[in-house]
Amino acid sequence: MDGSARPFLGTAETRSPMRKNVIPFRIGSCAVNALDQDKMQWLRRIADKKGWPIEAVINNLMRSFVTKCEAEADLEAKIIRFPKR
Repeated sequence: MDGSARPFLGTAETRSPMRKNVIPFRIGSCAVNALDQDKMQWLRRIADKKGWPIEAVINNLMRSFVTKCEAEADLEAKIIRFPKR
């Protein structure tokens, strides 16, 4: 990574370890303690634009990500390999 693009959830180096008596911040069923302020603001802007709660935006993003991963996995099975001459 060149430093200009930051990972969505941060890295192990940027996150501090959680104490045993600390409960991660959650929105619905999603733990969002790893999200930085920029990502939370980004989610808020999307939620405001669509008129959805942030939880619905997070669920929609996760559903889209899983669908994309499944489609990419299925793509390999759909490629027809022709014999090389």
